[in-house]
Amino acid sequence: MKNSIVLLFLSAYLFSTTELAQVLKIPVLIQHYAEHKQYEDQLSIIDYLVHHYAGHEKDADWDTDMKLPFVKHINLLQFTVCLPFTPVTLPKGETVWIASETLIFYLNKEIPSYNLSAVWQPPQFV
Repeated sequence: MKNSIVLLFLSAYLFSTTELAQVLKIPVLIQHYAEHKQYEDQLSIIDYLVHHYAGHEKDADWDTDMKLPFVKHINLLQFTVCLPFTPVTLPKGETVWIASETLIFYLNKEIPSYNLSAVWQPPQFV
């Protein structure tokens, strides 16, 4: 469940702040290639990509050409929020001293009793 929420937020962030949304236009690229393939049977995918992405002249299907992925760059949502600094003052509380005549000692059982420096000795041949 946690992984799916992380994936949801990550994809929402990447699609809204990067050009990753252009990947969603790949079906338009494939459909437009199929249309060109109907008119010109010998057209390879490389020739199609060079024709549309390496300096393309304005022709009859110019509007469809502009809908292809990575032809036009999108304006990303970029903004900066500047909030004025307002100092925070916390109310000053009273200091309370608890006086006790008995000393309290705590025994920490998590510290091992053996000498820890014994670990840092060179290996010995048995």
